[in-house]
Amino acid sequence: MKIKRLAFLSLAVAALLPSMTSCSSDPNPFDITVSNEKQTATIQLRLNVEETRAGALSTAEENAIKKLTVHVFDDKHNLETTKSVTLSDGATTVNLEVSHGLKTLYVVTAKSNVNPEQGTSLFNYEKSTFNSSLDNIMPAADGFVMVGKSGEQQVMMTSSQDNLPQSNVFDITLKRLVAKAQVKATGIDGTSFGIAFGDASFRAVQLNERMRVLHNGEDVHSLYVDSNNNGTYDGYSMGNETYLNAVSDDFKAEGCSYLSENIVTKPLSGNTTFLSIRFQTTPLKYYTFTDSSLQVSSDSPTANTTYYAVGITDLTNGLVDYALDANTKHILTFKTQEDAVRYTNSLNNGDAATITVSQTERPMMVAPAIRKAAEGSSAFEVIEFKNGLAYYRVNIAHLEDSGDSKVNKYKVVRNKFYKVNVNSVSSLGFSSEALLRPSKPDAVLNAESHGWISANISVAE
Repeated sequence: MKIKRLAFLSLAVAALLPSMTSCSSDPNPFDITVSNEKQTATIQLRLNVEETRAGALSTAEENAIKKLTVHVFDDKHNLETTKSVTLSDGATTVNLEVSHGLKTLYVVTAKSNVNPEQGTSLFNYEKSTFNSSLDNIMPAADGFVMVGKSGEQQVMMTSSQDNLPQSNVFDITLKRLVAKAQVKATGIDGTSFGIAFGDASFRAVQLNERMRVLHNGEDVHSLYVDSNNNGTYDGYSMGNETYLNAVSDDFKAEGCSYLSENIVTKPLSGNTTFLSIRFQTTPLKYYTFTDSSLQVSSDSPTANTTYYAVGITDLTNGLVDYALDANTKHILTFKTQEDAVRYTNSLNNGDAATITVSQTERPMMVAPAIRKAAEGSSAFEVIEFKNGLAYYRVNIAHLEDSGDSKVNKYKVVRNKFYKVNVNSVSSLGFSSEALLRPSKPDAVLNAESHGWISANISVAE
């Protein structure tokens, strides 16, 4: 774990000490002032930002500290004073009036929703802070939110800032509240089932809408209810529409998706965070269907072009059956919607024959798959791949707890970097991100990814 020193902050603190007499033979290396009156004592606050980005993969924006809120607690662990600090070039000096005794400091960067009153106990401060949350995990003008706490130290009275006692120096390590994720996709096989795979992009989906300032090991949300039956538990958001480009070589500090912490006792399909990974797909060939005859088209497919497939969508089990060419086992793709509609109608009327490919033992709603259509299943339908885009789901797993026996590995932990390496994509996914929404939010998760996408996840420490 790397610690990056970002700023040195000197705080002047007043203390009330009883009168003392100093022998002339005793040195006073700290220039300690003795008086019955309140006088100014200086403490130096040294801020360290914890870097859990392997290879120092953090950006200047992530490390920037522009504003601080400093809470000073006394020897009885009651709040004595709070000071807002604006950092200039990484350092500033602030005077605080406090009583003599042991001191504990809490530092929160950027915006904080917790504003305790003077006299608030440290216990109640931490409790209220844990029970509070931030509306926006993204950095504001004053930077990312980070939190740090000092140990308990005895402040000595001194008027000198040049040679401070060690007890007047507070080292505080700040931790970011957000995590981040990035996808790497290199050398993806481009001919599976007659589909070529091109550029990949991604974004985080089903995020917590709010972020805990502190975390004590409890669930981030204690109650999960799907009140509107939309496949996602209340308190979670499907996110926005912005996709980031996947990297093709090494993971990078930039181009990451920021995630709010998401820790639950029982990870389910509807209460965990996942990535929507989007691939540009291009068929190797088009088909036509005229006069009850299925033929290979003379038109050559081009990238970034809308095309049509024929399949059966089973949202209950999170599956898709695509019709295949019986000879080549390629997915039947059509350049025009009219051809796809004619062929679909012929299939549903029993005038044409087709085959599907079966995949067995697949947990529901983790990734799309091609499987054999069951007897009495829904009718075939035309599936539009707008601009050739196909979507896949990969669940975020914190693999410090890897292994099937660890039921709580599907989680997002603050200040971590989740590196998702896509190893292979073997067939078409869903035709839209909306179809990744779990139709059964109480389904237990069994793997990071299944079906036609394979990915490994590592956590940068």
